[in-house]
Amino acid sequence: MPGVRISLEIPRCGLLLSTMTDSNGTYSFAGLIMGTYLVTAQDTPGYCSTTPNIFLVEIGFGQKIEINFGDLMVIPGCFPAIAGQVLEDLNASGERDDGEPLLSNVLVTLSSEDGALTIRVFTDEFGRYQFEDLAPGRYTVTEINPHEYPVSPTPDEVNVPVEVHFGDRGAS
Repeated sequence: MPGVRISLEIPRCGLLLSTMTDSNGTYSFAGLIMGTYLVTAQDTPGYCSTTPNIFLVEIGFGQKIEINFGDLMVIPGCFPAIAGQVLEDLNASGERDDGEPLLSNVLVTLSSEDGALTIRVFTDEFGRYQFEDLAPGRYTVTEINPHEYPVSPTPDEVNVPVEVHFGDRGAS
C-alpha cells in the first residue's frame, strides 16, 4: 500500500525517524546501528489493521530485518458491529422487562484489546449504542454509569470477541 507513514523510534533517546511507503508499499531505514527500535505503522483513513501496528525489534551487527504490516480496506457495513441498549433496570434482573425505561445520553466506550482503538459514543433517545465496521479481534465495551444511577445490576465492562470460530469434527 503506498502512502503509509512508518515511524522508527529509538526508545531510550526518543529519536524519531519517519518515512512513507512507496508506490509498491515498501519502506526502509538505512544506516542503523545495533540496538533496539520501535517500528510503527499509522493506519490510513478508510483502512484497519490486520496485524499489530507496533513492533519492537532488536538489530544485531550487519543484520537486515523485514517487518510487514497488513491493512484492510473498510467497506461500510461489511464488518461486524457491537450494539446494545442501556436501560433503567428497576427490578435488577439484568434484562429489560416491560415498563423499564431506556436511558439516553449515557457514555459507552469501545476499546480494542491492544489499546490501539478507543471509540466513545452516547446512547440515543432509545438508549441504543452501536460500534460498526470492526476488524476481527477482542474488544471491551464499558458503560459509564450516569450520576443518578450509581448502582448497576449488570457488569459495567464486558469483553466481546468480534468473529467467533466454531470447530466441528466428524464421527469416527
